[in-house]
This record gives sequence, C-alpha cells and structure tokens, in this order.
Amino acid sequence: MGFSRSVRRNLLDHLLGKSAYSPPSTFYIGVSLTLPTSGGSNITEPTDSAYERQSTNAVDWDNATDTDPALSISNTDILFAQATEDWFSGAVIPYVVIFDSLSGGNFIGFGYYARAKSVYADDILTLEAGKVQLGLL
Repeated sequence: MGFSRSVRRNLLDHLLGKSAYSPPSTFYIGVSLTLPTSGGSNITEPTDSAYERQSTNAVDWDNATDTDPALSISNTDILFAQATEDWFSGAVIPYVVIFDSLSGGNFIGFGYYARAKSVYADDILTLEAGKVQLGLL
C-alpha cells in the first residue's frame, strides 16, 4: 500500500513531535482502474451510479504485524453494491484506493488488489477478508 504524501508527512511530523496527527475514524475504500499517484491524482473510479466507496473502520483491520513490512490486513469482506453496468468495459480492476470521505475528500493511499478482477453488470464486487493489506516499510 502506498500512503499519500500528505499522510506520510503528517506521520513523520507526529513521530518527531512537530504536530499531532488524528486519523479519520472512518475510511472509505474504493477501486481504481489506473495507478494513483502519491499526490492523489490519476484515480479512475467506476462511473456506474450504483458504485460508491465502502466504509471501514479500525475493527475491520487486524493489528499490525511485527514483520518487514509491517502489515495490517482486512479481517472482514468489503462488499460493493450490485453493478448496474460493466465497470470499465470489463477491464480488470487492479487498484484499491482509500479516502477519508464517501466522495471527494482527502486521498489516504492506494494498493494493489490481490485478486484483481473485472466487474460486469449484476456482479457484486467483494474485497475478501485477508486480501486487502495496508503496510509500512
């Protein structure tokens, strides 16, 4: 998972006692066809009217591992609404994005989805427990 420049800066300032950092209590998971940048650009979310980011909070994630890299792994499925049209004309969706808001908001980071797949009309995209990982090197 690549955290945004803003999150990395805030974490460093917090660790060094320069400023306090209070993370959002709720995060919103979405998907992107394109590889996001650390500044939060180049994100292409589905345009299907049924698509919306899904909320997640601390209880949906395991405690960080004591490994390199340290990982926090999802412990619950993240389900999206049933698609009413093909997302990206059936192209494989490889990226997961995280924001602090259901729409718009601040970009937190992105990662590769371990089970990248296509989503067609009537499909329900499920990001299975254990398949979304947040990590720090």
